[in-house]
Amino acid sequence: MAYALTLSKNGAAVVLGGSGGAGEVIARALAQAGSAVAMTYLTNESKARQLREEIATMGVGASIHRIDLREMQAAMDEIRAIAGLHGGIHTLVYAAGPYHSLAPISEISPDELQSVIAIEVV
Repeated sequence: MAYALTLSKNGAAVVLGGSGGAGEVIARALAQAGSAVAMTYLTNESKARQLREEIATMGVGASIHRIDLREMQAAMDEIRAIAGLHGGIHTLVYAAGPYHSLAPISEISPDELQSVIAIEVV
């Protein structure tokens, strides 16, 4: 069954982790539904820029923002800036997180495990 996505024309949808994976797909879907989209990234700026340009061709607002979600105050400040830029936020999607291997926990290095926990648990 297909669902129609109806979003407010006021403000923007914010996709945390919008530069890749599920976040990229969600950002496109929101734009195709007519929403302005603000996408965040941590390290993948070139992919975020490409996606912003693609979404801008859909006739909706698009912006990218570097946010480190482990830095709570800085992240909140950037979210406030996004709200100001777009006239508010009507939707927030959490799709952030580092790539990690799908392996038994006994096979994941301590550094890789820490990188997942630092984002997902904070």
